[in-house]
Amino acid sequence: MPADAMPDPRSFPLAEEKAVALEVNGTVIATLMCTPRDLDVLALGHLLTSGFISSLGEVLSLVISPDSTRVSVQCSSCTASGTRPLPNLLRGETFPLASISGWARQMLDRAALRKETGGMHSAGLADRNGLRWFYEDVGRHNAVDKVIGRGLRERVDFSRCCLICSGRIAVEMATKTIAAGIPVFASRSIPTTAAYEMAVEKGLTMIGRCSSPSPVVYTMRERVT
Repeated sequence: MPADAMPDPRSFPLAEEKAVALEVNGTVIATLMCTPRDLDVLALGHLLTSGFISSLGEVLSLVISPDSTRVSVQCSSCTASGTRPLPNLLRGETFPLASISGWARQMLDRAALRKETGGMHSAGLADRNGLRWFYEDVGRHNAVDKVIGRGLRERVDFSRCCLICSGRIAVEMATKTIAAGIPVFASRSIPTTAAYEMAVEKGLTMIGRCSSPSPVVYTMRERVT
């Protein structure tokens, strides 16, 4: 194709991505490449799923810089990442498979940034009352942290929740779900072998192809009706 016939990339919406430093008690603990929206819940979710905090009560303050390049958090106690062992999940809530599939479709139908750019991931948190919240981000792990952070901020009982995401379930995604104490994880895609093995070990219900006519329940079928 001749150069003058190539489409101008500026005429197409791009997925926004920015480096955001996450600082805890004066020390930068991570630089997150993310969609720079909803940074408060992204920070809370990342701190919880990375093992730095175990409850909202440990967070004393959270400040986002005016240019959205830094989130500064003060904690009453802060544990180094990875020092908290992952829990074995309690039985928790059970969910109809048809409801999970419906929530996944609802989340994607409402994903405005995905429709605009075609390059965004979504993650949602549901309970017996339906899809409570969902967030979008260029990184599926960031979207998961955002919705978990929202649940933490709202003080939900994670053992009564189902996490839904748009992307592949890699092991770090399963780890985040288990760290939050969420017993059911459903995705439009499929899990990796490492994620499957972790789900078996920790008792996580893992569902793939959840928005298709034939979802696959890979583990802990007893939480699905």
